[in-house]
Amino acid sequence: MELIERRMASRYDVNLLADVGLSNDEQLRLSVCNISATGMRIITSVENLVFLFPNQQRENIIDTIHLNVAVYLPEPFVKADVIVGAVYTQRLSHQQFSVGCRFERFLQNSASVLADYLFSIANDDFQRNQVIRISQ
Repeated sequence: MELIERRMASRYDVNLLADVGLSNDEQLRLSVCNISATGMRIITSVENLVFLFPNQQRENIIDTIHLNVAVYLPEPFVKADVIVGAVYTQRLSHQQFSVGCRFERFLQNSASVLADYLFSIANDDFQRNQVIRISQ
């Protein structure tokens, strides 16, 4: 089966730390491996899935699972606090999964902070591609 990409937003591979709030008021320190203007992918171990999805036996299984996430962006940016909806999980290895999340709500000034960060990544990618084209 061929995968058809329907996302319009550019996605960027990153390695960012994130604190994910759990339903029991604890937090997990995880990493964000991919981010865009519409969502992100979080890397986690198989042991953490039960904490991220504690109500797997819920009555309405199509309900979105909401997670509070603090994403720590590199300097000079500050952290972005967002509420995400977990959309899918994907097994990466025997012990690792990625959790695909869409942005549901931005807290404080996080929408503009994240937009500035994504703009800087896009600008870096553009400049890097221009250098490659010139050198060829």
